[in-house]
Amino acid sequence: MVLGNLANDTLENIWNNSEKIRWLRGLKMKDLGNGECCKCDKAAFCAPCMVRNANESPTGDPLEINRHFCAVAAKNKQIVLDWRNAHFKEV
Repeated sequence: MVLGNLANDTLENIWNNSEKIRWLRGLKMKDLGNGECCKCDKAAFCAPCMVRNANESPTGDPLEINRHFCAVAAKNKQIVLDWRNAHFKEV
């Protein structure tokens, strides 16, 4: 994704004012996969980087869900649940 041209502009200006960067920064979980992430039982354990997600899309679609983040969220959830079960057996 081309964000600007350093031959014509400063990195600072591109970083702070690029329309594409502002759009990427404005993305929310509800925007990914047509809202699929909001319905996921692992959503509380997921924190995808929207820019990284955009860069890693094999189709070039920044709103396509990168399943790597789903796998990480599943692992995070399991770690938290295992810890809770080990420390709060009486609850």
